[in-house]
Amino acid sequence: MKLITYSLIGIALVGQQAVAEEKTIQNFDDKTWYFSAGYSTSLWSSDKWHDPSTGGSTINSHQNTKFKDLNSYSIGLGKQYEDWGFEISYEDLGRIKWMVGRSTQINGTIAQSGQANFETKNLMLSANRDLWESDNSEIYATFGIGKGEHYNDTAYLVVSGTTVEYANPLTTDVTTYRAGLGYRRNLSSRVVLDSRITFSDYGKAFVWDNVSNTKTYRVTIQSLDIGVGLRYLF
Repeated sequence: MKLITYSLIGIALVGQQAVAEEKTIQNFDDKTWYFSAGYSTSLWSSDKWHDPSTGGSTINSHQNTKFKDLNSYSIGLGKQYEDWGFEISYEDLGRIKWMVGRSTQINGTIAQSGQANFETKNLMLSANRDLWESDNSEIYATFGIGKGEHYNDTAYLVVSGTTVEYANPLTTDVTTYRAGLGYRRNLSSRVVLDSRITFSDYGKAFVWDNVSNTKTYRVTIQSLDIGVGLRYLF
């Protein structure tokens, strides 16, 4: 009789443990809302620029053009719907530096170097589609569209050791785009490691020329980025 009683108790305990495990797994599946935080840096960036002005200070040519400090920090809120996920995130790219080497102007002036600074922020809505998954990791595609802002108050050329400033403060609003691939791995029941490689188009950033008093010189901010972040499920 005792043996039968002990056996029934054991079966009940095992069954209770299985139900608890199943409930834990179900609760984990139900945690589809999440907060995110991340950091990204550029592997490549565009060197496109254009100066359509016709005055004497119009730039004819640049050498050794490049962006510097093209990095971003982001926070976001998202929700997963089975194989699809949607996230809205705020990104701060800080102060991006557009660096140029030897430059010539239409009036014959030759500058040894120059720089323009752009403070860039971006609000991005992203859609993610799972492509492959295992027990604790996933590979996904990501696509995004957003609204960005470039603020410029510094643009200068260095001519024979003298810094010549050309910019008045200007804010440019742009539409931004992003596409890429990502990899997620569960670190715990609530924390997910998220890494991705993406192509980002932040649109054109302009300089307000204080000589011609017009919005003329512009650069195109595009980059191939690698990023890492964390998601907290709730």
